[in-house]
Amino acid sequence: MDYDYWIPNAVVLPPMPEATEETPEEELDTPLIDSFPFASRLKSNYIPSEEEVVEIEALLKAPAKELEDMAAEIDRLQAELDAQKKKHGNLQKQFTTCSALVSVPRRLPDDILREMFLRCLPTKNNALMDRDTAPLIFTRICNHWRRVALSTPLLWSTIHIPVTREEMPRRMAQTWPKVVFTEEEAIARAVGRAGFISRWLQRSGAAPLRISFFGSRQISTTPPIFFEKYVETVLPFASRLKSLWLTGANTSYDRLTAVPASDLCCLESLFLDLHHSTPLPSEDFGSWKKCGLLRSPGLRRLSIRPPLQLIKKFEINWSQLTHIALGGGSDHHFAGAFLGLNDVSIILQPCLNLIDCVLSFRPNFYPDTFENVPSVYLPALRRLSIQEHMNVLPLIEKIEAPNLVDVNFQSSVRDANLTLSALIGQTRGTIRKIAIDSVYLTHETFIKCLTNCPELTSLSLKKTSNLGYDYQLANDIPEFPIDDQLLEFLTTEGCPRLEVFNCHFPVDFSFDRFMAFVRSKQDGLNSGLAKLKSISLRHTFPQGAETVPWQLRPEMKEYIDAGLSFKYNYTPLWQSTSGRCFQANDGIPFGFFGNDDDDEIWKWKED
Repeated sequence: MDYDYWIPNAVVLPPMPEATEETPEEELDTPLIDSFPFASRLKSNYIPSEEEVVEIEALLKAPAKELEDMAAEIDRLQAELDAQKKKHGNLQKQFTTCSALVSVPRRLPDDILREMFLRCLPTKNNALMDRDTAPLIFTRICNHWRRVALSTPLLWSTIHIPVTREEMPRRMAQTWPKVVFTEEEAIARAVGRAGFISRWLQRSGAAPLRISFFGSRQISTTPPIFFEKYVETVLPFASRLKSLWLTGANTSYDRLTAVPASDLCCLESLFLDLHHSTPLPSEDFGSWKKCGLLRSPGLRRLSIRPPLQLIKKFEINWSQLTHIALGGGSDHHFAGAFLGLNDVSIILQPCLNLIDCVLSFRPNFYPDTFENVPSVYLPALRRLSIQEHMNVLPLIEKIEAPNLVDVNFQSSVRDANLTLSALIGQTRGTIRKIAIDSVYLTHETFIKCLTNCPELTSLSLKKTSNLGYDYQLANDIPEFPIDDQLLEFLTTEGCPRLEVFNCHFPVDFSFDRFMAFVRSKQDGLNSGLAKLKSISLRHTFPQGAETVPWQLRPEMKEYIDAGLSFKYNYTPLWQSTSGRCFQANDGIPFGFFGNDDDDEIWKWKED
C-alpha cells in the first residue's frame, strides 16, 4: 500500500483534476492542508492509530461533501454548455444558409467571375479533362457558375488529350486500375471521350486553341484506333489551332499531317516528340516531309524530338522561326540517323529572327562531321540553351550572337570547360542570366565566366548527379565546392549586379560568411552592389550532423521579412530520391529535353 496517497475507505472522493501549466500544484491555495492537524504527517510513511483514523475521517467528511457538490455542479454546467453548443451549431447552419444570399461570390459580376476562372487554368500544361480541376470544376459549383463557365470561350480553348488504353486486359500492369474492360468496351469508352472532347472544343467559340496529345511512342502498345478517334475529333477545329503538342508514334498523326498549310494560318507553336517504329525512319516519316503543320505561314515556335537527319528534307521555313528546340531522343539502334553539328549549323544559318534556341546533343547518335562547321550569325538570339553529352565545341566556336543575354549550359562531358569558356567568351559581356549544370566544371572556368559577365543579374549553379555516358570518368570529376572564398569574390569584384542566386551545388561556406555576403548586398553600404531579390540553396550534410534551418535564424529572418525570397533545403548525403512514374493524364511531362529545358519550352507560348 502506498501510504503517501492513502484515503480511508469510509470517504469516497472523486478523481482530482490534474494540475495544468497555468496553475501548477505548488501555486494552488491549500486551506484544507493548512488547517489539517496531521499536516506534518502528510507524504510520509506514518500509520495513524485507530483513534486518529476516526478523527481524520470525521475531518474529511465536510470537504468530501463539498467535492461531491462541486462535481454535480460541473456536470450541470457541462450539460448546459453542451446544450448551448448544440443550439449554436444549429443557428450557425441556418445563418450560413441565409447569409449565402448576400455572399460576395454570389454577387460578383460575370466578367469578374470569368477573369477568376481564367486565372485558375494551369500554367505548366494545357487544361486536363479532370472534373476536380479548372475548367470542369466550375461547372459543378452552382447553376450560375456553370452557365458563366460554359459561356466563356477562352476557358475551353486549351485541352490536354491523353491517349489511354489501360482498360484493355492484355495491357494491364500491377500499378494500373483493377477495373478491366474488354477491347470493345475500351473502344466504346474512347468514342465517348472523343465526343466529350468535341463538346469541349465547341464551347471555345472562335478562340485560338492550344491542344496537346500524349500517347505511347510505340504503336504496339497503343492501338491506332484510339489515336484515330481523338484526331478525328480535333480535325474540324484545325483552322483555330494556335499551339499543338504531339507525343507518340509519328504515324499516329497522319490525318493531321494531311491538313494543308492554308488551313493552319493560326498555328504559331508546334512541339513534336515523335518516334518511328521501322528500321529506316524515312519509311514512316514520309507524310511529314511536306506536312502542312510544318509549313504553316504563322509558325514561329518549333520543337522537334528526336532530331533526325530527315528534318533537313522537311519543308520548313526556318527563317520565320523565333524559337527552335532540337534534341533529345534515345533510339540507340539508329546510328547515324541523327543531325550532326554541321547539320545543326546549316539549319541555323537562315534563322536571322531566332530569339530562343534549345539544342540537346547525345553521344553516338551523330555522324563524325566536326571539321569545317559553317559559321552561324544569329543577330536576334537572346537565349541559348545547350545540353551537351558530346563535344559541341566545334559548333559553339562558329556561333556569333551579339545580343545573347541568357545562357543555360548543361554538360556531362570532360571538355565542358572549353565549350563553356568559348560560349561565354564570345558574348562580349552581354550575359545577364546564366545557369550552369556541369559535372566537370572547374574553379578556374567558373571565375573566368563570372569575370566575362559584368552585367550578370541571375546566377544558377547545379552539379548534376547524372554522369551521362562518361561513367568511366567518374573518378576524374574535379572537386569544386562553393566556399567562403567564392562568396567573397561574389561580394567584391564578381557580379556586382547579381539579384538572383540559386546554388544547388556542393557548398562549403559557413553561415557567418554567407551572412556577410547577404549584408554586403542588402545593407546598401556599397552603392555599386545591387540588392538580392532571391536566394535558393540546397545544402548537403553528413549523417548525424546538426542542422538548423538558416531561414529561421534571426540574422537571416530580418532580411526575409524585408522582402528577400530565401529557400534553403538540407539534403542528407545518404538520402535518395525515387522518381514517380509519369501518367498520361498528368499533362505534358517534365523532362522533354531533360533538366529544366521543358519548363522553358513551355513558356514559349507566353512570349
